[in-house]
Amino acid sequence: MIELKQVTKEYGRATVLKNITLTLEEPGIYCLLGRNGAGKTTLCRFMVDAQFRQEGLEETALEHILRGLKIQGVKQVEARLEPGDERTEALLLACGFRLAEENTHTARYACRFETQNWR
Repeated sequence: MIELKQVTKEYGRATVLKNITLTLEEPGIYCLLGRNGAGKTTLCRFMVDAQFRQEGLEETALEHILRGLKIQGVKQVEARLEPGDERTEALLLACGFRLAEENTHTARYACRFETQNWR
């Protein structure tokens, strides 16, 4: 069985898939029709590639959270990571966080909104 629930995939500002839910319960031959650029290949990649499902989704979610905090008047957000959490570190850096302090136990990253160029 292949099951996708509430799948959304964005490339920059373009939303390719939005809240797609799909269940294929039985083996068989299926046909996926759509115009060029409709997201057919992207949907298929979600079904077969676990790494693809994660790429970009966490960054998009964090950007939405940060945008909401900025709207609420928050001026700075901090995150603390344990050493070796490279994936989260890359995500924070991609969303505008900068290393503020580091020691042997944790690293502190900060994101100041007044320096951000939000879409």
